Amino acid sequence: MRLLGLLSLSVCVFDGYEYYLGFLVPLLIRQSGILVAGRTCLCGESQVSETEENLEIELSLKDKLNLETAKISWKELELFFAKGNLLTVSPSKNLIEVAEQIASNQQKEIESLILEKNIEFATPSWVRENCSENPTLWAVVVAPYVVCQLATETSH
Repeated sequence: MRLLGLLSLSVCVFDGYEYYLGFLVPLLIRQSGILVAGRTCLCGESQVSETEENLEIELSLKDKLNLETAKISWKELELFFAKGNLLTVSPSKNLIEVAEQIASNQQKEIESLILEKNIEFATPSWVRENCSENPTLWAVVVAPYVVCQLATETSH
């Protein structure tokens, strides 16, 4: 096993300004997959290849979104709600899979999610019902949106 750090850089564009969000993610590389901060990414689309001088990692879109997903408090998301850039995902759906569909512009799947009300822009009524006590949410940036889902006791 090898331990290294992978710099994850996300670029968000809001009001014409670019925001660069970077963080160092510790990785443990082994044959069965990539262990990331205690979670294992075993997606068959991920590839790990090693040269003499460096370790090169090619991650699928789903793996990249998984690495960029984090828990966040409602207070930290209020600005995105105010700008109309906050999408909410139903607890019955997988946040990463929905974010992947948005990022890869899978129009038919997204339309189906919208019609079934499994994905919606956050509304004032949704905020009143779900965010009055500053809850924790899972969130991932799919520029120009932040896609979020209420964290439950069973989500990890």
